[in-house]
Amino acid sequence: MVLPCDPHSKAMLSELPSELVTLVAKCLTLSDYSNFRVTCKEFCEAAPPMPSWLDKRAKIEFLETTRSTSVLPWLLFLTNEGRLCNVIDPIHTNDRYLMTIPSGNSYRGMDAFYSKDGLLLMFGESGNLFFYNPFTKVKTDTKRPTNQLLGYIRSVGCSSLPNSQENCTIVGLYSNPQQLVISSYVYGQDSWINVSANGVGDTPFIAADNSAVYYKNAFYFLDVTGRLATYRALPNGWAKCKAMKKPTRPACINSSAHMATYLLECRGELLSVFVGYTNGWVKVFQLDFVRKRWVQVDNLEKYMIFVSPRSSFAKLAPTNCPEFGNKIYFPKLQCEGLACYDIKSRRYCSPTGSRDGDYIEDLSQIREILCSVWIEPYWS
Repeated sequence: MVLPCDPHSKAMLSELPSELVTLVAKCLTLSDYSNFRVTCKEFCEAAPPMPSWLDKRAKIEFLETTRSTSVLPWLLFLTNEGRLCNVIDPIHTNDRYLMTIPSGNSYRGMDAFYSKDGLLLMFGESGNLFFYNPFTKVKTDTKRPTNQLLGYIRSVGCSSLPNSQENCTIVGLYSNPQQLVISSYVYGQDSWINVSANGVGDTPFIAADNSAVYYKNAFYFLDVTGRLATYRALPNGWAKCKAMKKPTRPACINSSAHMATYLLECRGELLSVFVGYTNGWVKVFQLDFVRKRWVQVDNLEKYMIFVSPRSSFAKLAPTNCPEFGNKIYFPKLQCEGLACYDIKSRRYCSPTGSRDGDYIEDLSQIREILCSVWIEPYWS
């Protein structure tokens, strides 16, 4: 039964049922969620706190219990000579935010090359590097390791955060037709270590604009043709670096195709995403470690894949928004919103476009945001 509202009533928001408050909280964006919890004591108790980026276990528990859109990755890119952070919510596509970068010499000339667990890995022109949370404006100590190849490396990756119990190892890749070199840096040391890879052979390993993946104690790199290279640190202080002969380009992709390639971990497996430059075709593959070949994937089920040249990863779709699953989210804009690729229909659309039947027919409407990075936002 619905009762009419009494204009003289002094009913409070805090009198709402806790179950209803929790349901509302799960539908909020990150900034609204943060403000929602400080409204009153009852709201704070009904909505679980966002975990600190320092506490990885708490973060996983939060994701599993809420599965709300408030914890999905955002697309970030720097403007105004690196002094402004622009962030776009991929689901609430009209929600955009600007965040200033603190002034000071340590931030001058810096750029975001990678993201992990809510932190940006920032590189500077002079070789400086540090981790930075753009939402809390907290940064780690600036390191100045020496590396002659720093201005040339691509496919940056990181094993863990610098505050973890494990050694934080940062890697990057440099290649030319004659050689493949992988640079590694253990956070806190004085210099990078450059290791030449074995197994390059007559077929050069051509570096791509994508990020490395740390998978089962080794780093994996994907080149422009679908070939992999690996880097593994050994207990004796040495490192093993190798360009793998297999897998090679998937058989279903034309040998003359020009494409972008991305590498990520999803469901405990290594996945690759190939995107054609000419007509925008998209194909997803899973690595078969036994046969050493790429196996095509036709269904991501509940997973959302986020790819960009500087970070790529997969997330489960929120339970209250299952239509966001089985899609690949790109750093590409159409009109005012982000464009994604629907695996089921094999067509581009907005994040809700496949549900509404609103597909993007003219791919010339899509433009890519260069030098962008996906980041999981944490405000605590």
